[in-house]
Amino acid sequence: MITLLFTAVKKNFMVQTRLQRWYDEVWNNSNEDSIDDLMDERAVIHGLETEAAQKGPHAFKPFYRNFREGFPSVTITAEPIITTDEFEAAHCVVQATTKDGQKVNFTGLSVAKFENGKLVEAWNAFDFHSMNKQLAPSVAAELEQPR
Repeated sequence: MITLLFTAVKKNFMVQTRLQRWYDEVWNNSNEDSIDDLMDERAVIHGLETEAAQKGPHAFKPFYRNFREGFPSVTITAEPIITTDEFEAAHCVVQATTKDGQKVNFTGLSVAKFENGKLVEAWNAFDFHSMNKQLAPSVAAELEQPR
């Protein structure tokens, strides 16, 4: 069964999908500890600069920390979200602000597989090229430096 959810109110109750919870907790609320709660230790993340030799939170956290260092303020709106028993997919709109106050807006797609309520695999395609074009040259160069 496939369900299509828009930031929806269904029968007067707010419906929050697993993917929406990920974006709310990890990104919108800046809660790094939620990564451990919501991501399986064996999780594989595609399409982001993560540690290839590692899996799970240990692979994802360096990417997360690097991005948050460059963009202390991040809001991700995931809409629509398409759900099945195992998978969820969303179109995402990212609004972020650098530590110097420069704002960027870009979009992306995310497909996530869940087992036992935890993220076990994710495929990401975000328009980081558009993000970088919006940044001042010095900020873009700093974000591209290896950590």
